[in-house]
Formats: sequence, C-alpha cells, structure tokens
Amino acid sequence: MLKKSIITAAGALFAMLLLGNPIKADAMAQARAWKTYITETGYFYDQLSPRMKKIYKAQSELMVEKGSRVISRFTIDSKLGFTEESDLVTADEANTVTRALMYDHPAMVYRVNDEHTDIIIDGTSTDNVLNQAAGIISNASGMSDSEKAKYFHDYLVNNVSYIETANNKQIAYGALIEKKAVCEGYARAYALLCHMGGVENVLQYGHAMGIDHAWNIVKLQDNQWYEVDCTWDDDGDGNPPAYEFFLITNQEMESKYHVHYDGTADDQSGRYTGLSVPVATGTTYAYVPEPSSTDTSYNPNEDQAQSSTQETSGNSTDSVQQAENSDATQNATQEISDNGQQSADNNNVAQDSNVTTDDSSEKDIVSGKVYTATSGEDIVVTGSEACIVKGSGSSIPSHVTVEGHTYEVTEIGAEAYLGNKDIKSITIPKSVKKVGSRAFADCTNLRKIKFAGKNVKKIGKKAFWNIGKKATINIPKKVYDKYVKLIKKSKPTKGMKYKKK
Repeated sequence: MLKKSIITAAGALFAMLLLGNPIKADAMAQARAWKTYITETGYFYDQLSPRMKKIYKAQSELMVEKGSRVISRFTIDSKLGFTEESDLVTADEANTVTRALMYDHPAMVYRVNDEHTDIIIDGTSTDNVLNQAAGIISNASGMSDSEKAKYFHDYLVNNVSYIETANNKQIAYGALIEKKAVCEGYARAYALLCHMGGVENVLQYGHAMGIDHAWNIVKLQDNQWYEVDCTWDDDGDGNPPAYEFFLITNQEMESKYHVHYDGTADDQSGRYTGLSVPVATGTTYAYVPEPSSTDTSYNPNEDQAQSSTQETSGNSTDSVQQAENSDATQNATQEISDNGQQSADNNNVAQDSNVTTDDSSEKDIVSGKVYTATSGEDIVVTGSEACIVKGSGSSIPSHVTVEGHTYEVTEIGAEAYLGNKDIKSITIPKSVKKVGSRAFADCTNLRKIKFAGKNVKKIGKKAFWNIGKKATINIPKKVYDKYVKLIKKSKPTKGMKYKKK
C-alpha cells in the first residue's frame, strides 16, 4: 500500500501592515486559513485571459467545496453554466489554469487519500504553514522590500537543511515546519514569505547543470525584478549565507549554470505554457556583501545533488508529488480530473603547459548546457572552464575537449562520480576549485585520494562519504589545515586518514 505523503502547490498568506503602493502580493497577504487563501489570486492569475480567469476562480472555489486538488474540467463547466460545446473548458485551458493556481499558492499541502482515489487538501498542515510564515515575517515589519528579500533569504539558509530523503522536501511545509527540503521546498517557502511580507515573488523553474531546478524572481521597490536562489546560497549547516545567487539578473543567473523555463521551446516540460514569466534585469539593489562577510564564491554545493526538482523522478515516495514536478504530472492530474478518479589518477587530455583554449568556443558552446567530452565525461562550460557533471571511467581529467575546443576542469559537480565502483585511486587536478556534494559518495573501492593543487575553496556535503575503509587523502603541506577543515566539515567517511605531501 502506498505511503501517505504530503505534497504542495499553492500559497501566499497573511501579512503585517505593508508599506508603499498595493501590489499583487497584497491580495493574499491577509489570508491565514487555506479556504480563504486558495480563493485569492496571484501573479499568474494576471497572465490569464478574462475567460480563463473565470475558470481559475471557479476551480479554486470548487477546491474549497470539495476539499480536493482534483477538479475536473467538466465540473468547472457545470459550475460556470457552460453547456454549448464551443464554451466547454478544454484540456489545455484546464492545465494552464491548474499551473497558475499551483504557482500562485506555494503554501498549499496535499496528500493522497486512504483509498488512493483522490488528492485531498491537508487543511491543518496548510494552516500551520501559513501561521508559521506569519510568525517569521512579523520580524520583517517596517523593512524595505530589498531588506525583506535578504531577511527571508537568510532565514531559510540558516534554518533549513538540504535533505534529499526528507518526506516533504519539495514543499513549503518541509522547509518551514520540518526544516528539511530540496530546491523546490526552499523556493516555495521563499515565495510564501515574500507574498506574506508584501513582496511580489514568482517561482522560477528550469534546470541547472543538467538537472531540474527551482528558484525565485522577486520584484523590489524600484519596480524591477531580481533573481534569488536560496538553495545554492546554502553552503551547509553551520555556514553563513552566501550571496552569489542573491538579487542578480537573469543573464547573471544563466552564466552560473541556470537555464530558465519560460514557455518557449526550451521549456519542454511545459511548465509555463500559456503563462508569462518576468525577466530579471534589475541592478539597483544588487547585493554587495559587507567586508566581514565570508567567501561567497559560487557553490553548487548541494549542487544539483539538489536533485532539485529532479526529485520529481527520483527519491520521492509520493507518486502525486512526482507528478506535480513533471510534464507527465500535469497530464496525470488532468486525467484524474477528466475521469473523476485516479485512473587518471590524472588522465589528462593534454599537458597543462601545452593546452590552449580557442576563444571562439564561447560562440559554439552554450553555458549551462550539458555536453559529452571526447574522454566521456558529461560537462557544462563557462568561458574557458568546465565542470564535470557526470564522470567517466576511473580517473579525473584536468582538461576536456568538446567539439574541438579544450577546457580546463575547475569543478567536479555534485554526484559526478557517485557510486563508481571502478575508482580505486584518484588525483584531483590542480585546476579544481570546487568539489560538489556527494561527488565521490558510495565509491566503496576508493582508498587513495590525492589533491594535486592548492586551489580548492569548496567541498560539498558528503563529497567523500561511504568510500573505501581506511581511505587516505594526500594533501599539499601549504593547504593541509585548510583542506582538512573543508573535508571534515563535509562529513566524510569515518576512519579517513590525512597525510601531508
């Protein structure tokens, strides 16, 4: 029998007294009970035609009446008095409206009923999320929009742990109540806090380093949009917030491995079909860390170990939750609606001194897109640098070649060599600056690790977890203390030995 699991898709809420001119977020800001909250409209409602706005409102009212997320288009036809064939709600309209409702209401919590025939609204859990968010935003009363954006960002980074196995990882409930989430949980919680705090916020879906991902776009007091990725600014429990992905433009986010879905051909999952997503171009409030701030260089850290929305097809125990995060989900949900039931050690490509990079590569290779190098690794490229997102064989190259262009490997991405039983001894090239979370996790035959260089700044969670027993890591003397600290903080396998070289 399938386990019950809470899932989400809706939300904004109550709020304190808001400053400035009313914005769309205000419409939901006072709602602290789900029955009121779900009937309010949000940003995506405004993207709909007059006819589809009627459908949106009818669907939300029916959700209250039936206590269910599954509302068939035929039921909507009946409520609106549509009888002529030309007036009936189409499947495309129903799907677009359902997406708009879900994106507008990130606080909502759903679960499968005991009979597995319906997706019902968990009103108690939703109300708990709304009230928890209200308590958090009360501390932001009187702040400017940009100050609130930072406060909510820092709250989530400081209080939420990135846990891939958490039951409610993809919803605001997981982030705000259980304090465990993945990217979509962070993003929904951030959207909710902003809505409640009177700051316009939009959920942005896309992919990063070849894996589905979710983050946010926020509108500040200059009436401009900015992007925020709380997940990738979380360097792990006990570390202060980073700001590499805070209040930046669409173009800047794209340069950092993020690819936006926006209803165009790249949006193959149909996330925004029929909807419009704002483009972030604001720079007035671009965040400049204070001198005392810690290193905030790019950290894919929970990288899309942050199986981000890819939990959609991965570890989730709830089939409905998975569906909600995939193109198939929209169709699956609608089908339920239509039927009224749930029908080397350094094996370099070239020696460092001989490698040259053709400047024209940037014209041929797209940042953020995954390519397969001639040596077999899947990589993403930024300028003249490459990140290995999926390793190949039993060694790590210092350079990789794609379409005739050679790139220096500066990063080993999250889960790049996860579970590779062929790896017994590796050398991490001197060019590498970052090692992603779980990069070598479960490489149970890996017993010898050598750091060839002194440039590593980031090592993600469990990068060397569950590797060979009594594994030994050789580290250059000049960075020995620094590397040992980074490795220990990442929670490596027990019994690991450290040696200076």
